[in-house]
Amino acid sequence: MRDLRALNQQTNQLELSIAALALPETLAEAERWFAETSSPQAVFLALRIAAAMQGLEAILPSAAPAPAAEASSAPPKARGHLDRVTPRRISGWISQPGLEQPLKVLLRINGDRVLRVLADQPRPDILERGLHATGNCGFKVQLPPDQALAPGDIVHAFADPDGPELRNSPARCIAPPVKRDRDTDH
Repeated sequence: MRDLRALNQQTNQLELSIAALALPETLAEAERWFAETSSPQAVFLALRIAAAMQGLEAILPSAAPAPAAEASSAPPKARGHLDRVTPRRISGWISQPGLEQPLKVLLRINGDRVLRVLADQPRPDILERGLHATGNCGFKVQLPPDQALAPGDIVHAFADPDGPELRNSPARCIAPPVKRDRDTDH
């Protein structure tokens, strides 16, 4: 059980590392990460995934480079990750290369309910990975009990306004694990 938890934590770290990378960068990060793990099952799966991604990369049309004038005038796109959706909490991060100020996130719940939130919470993990200059790019929405999500509700997260959808979006609301009271277990 402890090995499974450790592997899940490592997988979550990998997911954060590759959340905003392009396909070639994702492959390089996954190869580096799996080279550092000692789990034979993880290595086997990593090799299969890497081979599949390389095959996909080979058949996808490569984007033509933009002319120099267009490339310099278009700002880099925002990137981020919708980390968690539970009945009372929605969290993640968003950044835009070259910008230190916080960005806004648009959350669309079940296609109709809309929330906007400023992503200005500290995220040391994102700072360490060099994905944001200050690390103050996290967002966390704490919903009041009367507005709680139901398990299965779907949340989409976008850079606001009109930006790209964040990785891991849409995400389905999951019920948090039930904490057992030790006094009632006897």
